[in-house]
Amino acid sequence: MTIPSFQEIPLPQAAELAARVAGIPARSHSELMRHMELQPGWMSLDGWPEIEDADLLRQLVGQPKYLGELHVVSDRSYAEGRGAFIVQAGRLNAFVHEYVEHFGEAFFNGDVIVVSCEQKAVWIFHHEGLLLRWRAKPSSSRIES
Repeated sequence: MTIPSFQEIPLPQAAELAARVAGIPARSHSELMRHMELQPGWMSLDGWPEIEDADLLRQLVGQPKYLGELHVVSDRSYAEGRGAFIVQAGRLNAFVHEYVEHFGEAFFNGDVIVVSCEQKAVWIFHHEGLLLRWRAKPSSSRIES
């Protein structure tokens, strides 16, 4: 059962794409998270459990806005043999709204990873109320906060 109008890809494939964007040798999203937890630039979101998903999404996006095809990994990506959700950037707000309706739980209910291969960028919401926005530097595997 998928959210209407959204595709999924297997987690190993999504992790490989995310690791390529990040320029690191991660084989899973857990390895990606461990690597990213060591990066500078994490921001704390005080009172995040009381913030609506749409508002948390706006804080996560920051500037620049998302572009193109996004791979979204949430807690639900690990359940029931699911995978990463494929969402067109222009539909991300609708996806978050439909996610809540479909699964009956907040989208930001745990770690959330959003990857844009087109922008070579990764946005992460950590389950402890932290967020990180970063992009790969041009012609480099180093990460820019």
